[in-house]
Amino acid sequence: MEANKENTPTKVVKTSTKQRSFRFCVICGRDLHTFRKYCGLTKDGIGLKLAGIIQKPLDDVRQVSNSICYTCKLKVEDVGKLRETESFIRTSFATVQASNGAAADRPRVKRMIASPQKPRKKTPGRLSFQQESPEIKLLLFTQSGRIEELPVPEERRELVLQAVKQDPDQLATSVWGNPLLAKHLKRCMAQEISSQCSTMTTDVSAFGTSMKAIKERELLERAPTFHAVLEAAGHTGTSKAYRTVLPGLMSAAGVLLNCRNRLFNAIQTMTGVQLKRSGASSKVFERLNHRHISVSYKTCLRFQRKLGANFDAKVQEWKGEVQAGRDVSAVEPHPGYRLVGDNVDIMIRPRQTSMSHASSDLHYYNMMAVKNRIPGTHLNDISHVTDHDEPLDLSVILPSIQDHQSLLSDWTVHVKNIICRYMPALRWMSTYLPEHIPHEYSDITKTKTEVVNLGVITENENTHEGMAAIMTHLQDYVPMVEGEPVPIISGGDLLTCERQMNAKEDRQDSDPVQGWRGLIPVIEDFHTTANFYEVIWHFLYSTSSARDHGTLFAARNMLNARGVSKEPMKDINAATELLENYTDAMVIAAALEFFGMSGVVDSPKEHIFDEMTMDPNVYVKETVEALVSRFAVHAGPELGTPVQIKCDRCGKEYRRVTTLRKHIRDKHPSTDRAADPSEGADQDSIFNYSCGALSLCLMLRNFIDARRHGDGERVIMVMKFLMLYFKAAGKSKYSFHVLRQLVQVKFLLAPKLAHELVWNRFVNNQGKVDTNIEQDREMEHHNRIFKEECRHFRGKVTKASIDRVSQAAQSQEAILKNCDKASDVMHQRTTHTAKDKSEDIVKLANQFHTSAIFQFQPPRHHYAFPSFPINPLQTLNLMEFQEWLNNKVKEIIRRGV
Repeated sequence: MEANKENTPTKVVKTSTKQRSFRFCVICGRDLHTFRKYCGLTKDGIGLKLAGIIQKPLDDVRQVSNSICYTCKLKVEDVGKLRETESFIRTSFATVQASNGAAADRPRVKRMIASPQKPRKKTPGRLSFQQESPEIKLLLFTQSGRIEELPVPEERRELVLQAVKQDPDQLATSVWGNPLLAKHLKRCMAQEISSQCSTMTTDVSAFGTSMKAIKERELLERAPTFHAVLEAAGHTGTSKAYRTVLPGLMSAAGVLLNCRNRLFNAIQTMTGVQLKRSGASSKVFERLNHRHISVSYKTCLRFQRKLGANFDAKVQEWKGEVQAGRDVSAVEPHPGYRLVGDNVDIMIRPRQTSMSHASSDLHYYNMMAVKNRIPGTHLNDISHVTDHDEPLDLSVILPSIQDHQSLLSDWTVHVKNIICRYMPALRWMSTYLPEHIPHEYSDITKTKTEVVNLGVITENENTHEGMAAIMTHLQDYVPMVEGEPVPIISGGDLLTCERQMNAKEDRQDSDPVQGWRGLIPVIEDFHTTANFYEVIWHFLYSTSSARDHGTLFAARNMLNARGVSKEPMKDINAATELLENYTDAMVIAAALEFFGMSGVVDSPKEHIFDEMTMDPNVYVKETVEALVSRFAVHAGPELGTPVQIKCDRCGKEYRRVTTLRKHIRDKHPSTDRAADPSEGADQDSIFNYSCGALSLCLMLRNFIDARRHGDGERVIMVMKFLMLYFKAAGKSKYSFHVLRQLVQVKFLLAPKLAHELVWNRFVNNQGKVDTNIEQDREMEHHNRIFKEECRHFRGKVTKASIDRVSQAAQSQEAILKNCDKASDVMHQRTTHTAKDKSEDIVKLANQFHTSAIFQFQPPRHHYAFPSFPINPLQTLNLMEFQEWLNNKVKEIIRRGV
């Protein structure tokens, strides 16, 4: 053991007998442990140079310290400069020698062996004052060549050292570390910020554009110091993005500037507009105004009046341009515009009612103007019909063979889109038919529409005097050329259109201005679509059909669409969603039957595509058309050919249908009731119901799609069929007004005005190809905004308050949208973003397919629909319809536009 111990090698650590190098500068005394740039006196002969300058031996110098900082090394190397500052170096050396003593007199520290460490990164921050810094003096060289020595106080040594180093960051930190200088610097900064803020603007016209960008740009340009202080205080520069805190910084700047001057109230005004819209009381305004967060209640009302001061200036400008455009010397005639109005109701319910102070229902009239996007200035202004006694070709207002072919082509595109969405095996068809149905003005209808709100007038359209006042007010916006009004379209719902027609008829003997001949009343499409929903409900909806698979009410229960009732107008959004899902499920079930598939994930067993022998374009078009022709009956009765009015029992002819009906009742009482073509042992009412339901749903889908894409010509074509459906469902008023619009387009109106009526019937607020909406639907949005403002009147409704709110509504809504955009607030979509219901739709389609609703298996019938025609138009009496058609066309021609 002893031998092994003696043979064990040991590590010998050599200790140096030399004196260690002390880590402070031999000249300035800086502690070099916190200073990265230094070197020894032996490098580059810097020690000898220093010994020569101070006239001392090198050993004496090394006894003080063996190191020198980089700054003093540069000074030593510059011999000429060192000679000029010889007095400064000698003094500094003597001071360091006196304060630190000789190296031999200090205790030695045991040297520790440790692993090398990485140099620390230099982090910005305030530098600590070195307690062992030597006394510093400044040498002032005068113009006479005399040198003056200025002592530096101890509290300013660090500042002088950083100034010599010429490091701006360290110098600024040293200034802030000096209390006296920091106090002066704060005062100077405050004066600078005050001077910059005095140049800020008080203009609130920036509300129309990006408020956030404008205010930030103004701060950067006019008050950069103020902006830097706000940014440093509010933005940490870490994980938060700058844009997320920018609205708060701009709001803080607005509050501070408002404290400085009450006229700097752009942010406060925007806050006041939001408070007013939300129904805040005047007490809330007062509280927030005292905290400089909002303007006062009276200031907000004044701002509303200012916004609505020139509410109709744009329309008056259009009117002047149309009047100028009628001159032959005009280079580019104005495209024109149309007026849209609707009744708006306000219910006032006082807190305490009495016989003289009860609830009141106020009926007012809201208006807007829409600029035409598709001009008809290339067409003439001469009406088609100049002689009211001349015979008219009524076939142009009835569905023709070309209309049936167009309808089949449109339905083919809709069915293809549904099949490709839900059936993976047939998804390849999507590339061989267009996704949307194009039209000649697709590039124009995808642009945004210019809409101007014309405010609300306190007149009731349900009274004769109120409608007369409304028509007189609208007449002010009709262009005049040589004393004659230039006709423009005046749109609205059925009630508005009917009241305007009656008012014009009462003054048909007056002059053109007093008779309001410049206004052409027409019905708009949103209310027409809503009434077609009622037609669908009339044929398909029955609350007793809950157990009849394939019916609309049973589908409503399965999809849990509890918001849908037997009156679709109560919740039209819920009814629209139900019909969209029901249509998709019906098309899927029909496709499963047509292709012989057991489910949506199955492959076709019938009508299979052969890649070797078939052209895919031809196959897709012909196959989908065959599917539509088999299950969706689009062919109506032959209405273009006049029906001869005669008795089919005895052959006696009559002029009127009523006389023929009396003859049958008196002479043939046993055969009074005609046979129902949907009844009999060879009829399958379930199959008939499914085909008829698919036809109605595709008709609605095509009408809505035409509206979304701004296809006015397709809307007019669909209206020919809607007129028949309205008449078959007993909706005589809407069938008459749809007929009247068809007569206006085909006969009464001049080609220019008819072109405007067909193509300028939509509003596009988003600027996309499929975001067009009906103009009366846009009017409903304006009504909603107006009612939100009036909801907080608290029973105090006056004409002045109505004018103030309605005339400023559009500008105020633009401010709120701009505020949301500047604050990165998510804007609510105009269409509901519901969750994906494809799984529910596929389950409903599988139920339809399992029930074989598209298989002809007579005799079958639904419990609630014991007899159902395969085409709902079969219930239309042709003789009565043609008599009605002839009489109503004559009436429309007689009454004029």
